[in-house]
Amino acid sequence: MTPAWLSPRESIRWINGPPYLRGTMEELFANMGFEDRGALTVLSYGGGQDSTWLLYKFALDAEFRALHAPGRLLVVGSDTGDEHPETIEHIEFIREFCKVHDIEFYWLTPDMGFHSEAWATLMTQYYRNNTVGSVMFSRTCTDNLKIQPMYRFLAHWLRNEGYAPESKDAAGPFRAFAKQRGRVRMCLGFTVDEGKRVDKTLKRAASAETPAYRRDCIEFSFPLVAVGFDRDAVQKDIRAMNLPLPPPSNCLRCHFRSDLDLVWLHRNHPAKFEEWAEREDAKLLRFADKGEKNLGVYGKIRLRDKLAAAISLYPAITDAELEAHRMSHGHCVANAF
Repeated sequence: MTPAWLSPRESIRWINGPPYLRGTMEELFANMGFEDRGALTVLSYGGGQDSTWLLYKFALDAEFRALHAPGRLLVVGSDTGDEHPETIEHIEFIREFCKVHDIEFYWLTPDMGFHSEAWATLMTQYYRNNTVGSVMFSRTCTDNLKIQPMYRFLAHWLRNEGYAPESKDAAGPFRAFAKQRGRVRMCLGFTVDEGKRVDKTLKRAASAETPAYRRDCIEFSFPLVAVGFDRDAVQKDIRAMNLPLPPPSNCLRCHFRSDLDLVWLHRNHPAKFEEWAEREDAKLLRFADKGEKNLGVYGKIRLRDKLAAAISLYPAITDAELEAHRMSHGHCVANAF
């Protein structure tokens, strides 16, 4: 059976990568007899450095574009409602950049109707249910705030393009497109040193937890892995292009923030930190009857105590050092897509 979750014509080599994906995707798909038509590529755009590099390359490097996005290109991202202010500023630059380079760009905000009511923003969910994200519980924020809105939008877009326009669910438009034009190529900005993240994404995409239409109609592409770029190479290349280098993209109140990230947040956005701590207070109060099972953002240690401990670890750290740390890494945890 041909797997729907792999993308052809890319070298996939990484440290600790799974044996069944070692070698080149070209060889693998040649053996399978799979045809890559590449009619539609979707760049999953987070507003950070890796996906921005991909967008710049698609716009400015015809050979790169022909290899990794040979057909129609959509650039789609979803606002979590907890983005860094600099990320939102960069999105506005990217909106104009895409107009200049005739690239279809969509930044999904809650007012557009693709977010759910419960997950309009990260803090909407926290206020709605007196809850808070925690390192102790399963991660649902990325799926609810980024992945699901994107797939809802893509189904809507495909209907408007004439693919199963009467279909009420997402499966119809995707299956109609795949039947006529081939699988949708989903381009992700995972770097060469994120082999485990790539592996998790591919395994999840092939698993029963993924809707059948996605397994059948989506293939994943990792161009940064193909060219062997890590985060440092991405930053250097963007600077060499003389184009804006955004900060890494992650939520301000991500519950996987490191000690240094907490210090940075409190120093630069103290009101945001305090609101976060208040949401933890509300969660712990609501579930007080759970006893030892009632956990906060970092488990049993309270968020304000976690911050105090972090500050004591780095009492003399400068703003410049904190900013350099922030620019050195992206997502706070290695989420799969």
